[in-house]
Amino acid sequence: MTSPDDAGRMPHADWNQVGAAITTLGDRIQAHFAGLSAKAPAPDSAAPFEELGRSLDDALTSFRNTVADPEIAAAAQSAADEFLAALRTEVDSATDVVGGVIDQASDTVTEIAEAGKDKGTPST
Repeated sequence: MTSPDDAGRMPHADWNQVGAAITTLGDRIQAHFAGLSAKAPAPDSAAPFEELGRSLDDALTSFRNTVADPEIAAAAQSAADEFLAALRTEVDSATDVVGGVIDQASDTVTEIAEAGKDKGTPST
């Protein structure tokens, strides 16, 4: 469980760090596809289809290289780890707050029941 800071507030995740990890992953993936761009087709009728075939082959090759790149895998793992850690922090923080509210409610009910006993009033 998490603990409140000096001001009594529950901590929250560093979502900027999560965003930075996801941005790093995106930058690495984008670098693999940076060289792909459409080229002007030659004037004969088969040229556009041949160019399309080459472009698709280039894109598939880049995709395969991206998937196989260990830096991409590491960046994806880092982004996932940051995201899960941030979610864990938020859930722990919320759990602590809800637990505190339940404890306060329980204490209040106990106090009311005790006060009722002291006055001779039956408690429920």
